Amino acid sequence: MTRAKIVKWARLMRGVADVVLVAVPLVLIATMVFLPAQLAMFQGPPGLQVSPDATRTHVALAQAVGMVPLAIAMWTLWQMRRLFALYANGVVLTLQAARQIRRVGQGFLILALLPLIVIPAQSVLLSWANPEGQRSLSVTLDDNMLVSIIVSGFLILIGWAMAQAADVAAENESFV
Repeated sequence: MTRAKIVKWARLMRGVADVVLVAVPLVLIATMVFLPAQLAMFQGPPGLQVSPDATRTHVALAQAVGMVPLAIAMWTLWQMRRLFALYANGVVLTLQAARQIRRVGQGFLILALLPLIVIPAQSVLLSWANPEGQRSLSVTLDDNMLVSIIVSGFLILIGWAMAQAADVAAENESFV
């Protein structure tokens, strides 16, 4: 792929990232403002029955816990946007780009691991109003999580390798 194509695609992807980074918070705010009834209809993690006696506080806390992955996803998208901006400016095989790739991988790794914390927390919150013995703790580990962990590790490894390559290239350039 030529540098011109990299720049072209990076500009396009940076624009897409910009749109998503603006649209997601706006849609979230609009949903909370214009559809407050949706708060009461919160279902929680798949397969978990929300206690009929769950308070608005329990539901709100479960929703807040559920926002953590969204916040991490937005941070990860911001890191991708920064990488696209570097590429759009022709900064490709550099230490800066390597760091951004590593940060994207770290963001995806956190996203892959978060269900191990978020789903149990939500399941406890949403079943807390049940009588003792009927509360639940739900833990999920599926193949998508495992694949995401492997892909995240791959991105982190590429970031490290690219940083090392950028250091060698900078060292070689200093000799010329």
